[in-house]
Amino acid sequence: MATRVADGFLKAASLLLYGFWCFLVGHHGWGPAYLVPLGLIAACLAALRLPAHMRVNLVLVVVAVSFTGYASELVLSVAEGTAPVQAKMQWLPFQSGENY
Repeated sequence: MATRVADGFLKAASLLLYGFWCFLVGHHGWGPAYLVPLGLIAACLAALRLPAHMRVNLVLVVVAVSFTGYASELVLSVAEGTAPVQAKMQWLPFQSGENY
């Protein structure tokens, strides 16, 4: 059961990445930065050839890291005291409205 879920996750991820790549190239034209989604697609498809236990572990790691990243972004955006970030980041020696 876990192997089928991992295989479905890898196939769905490769299809979503392919759709994202098509959207990027269709709207913005070709650029060398668009090789990254193609590399991720190739990695997802190559991961389908791994042994079953490695595929399941790979999917678990990817899901855990993604969830942790998004959860930390949520905490940072909701936590009090982080809303006025721009006021804290005034590292330039002049105000933005002044002319020199």
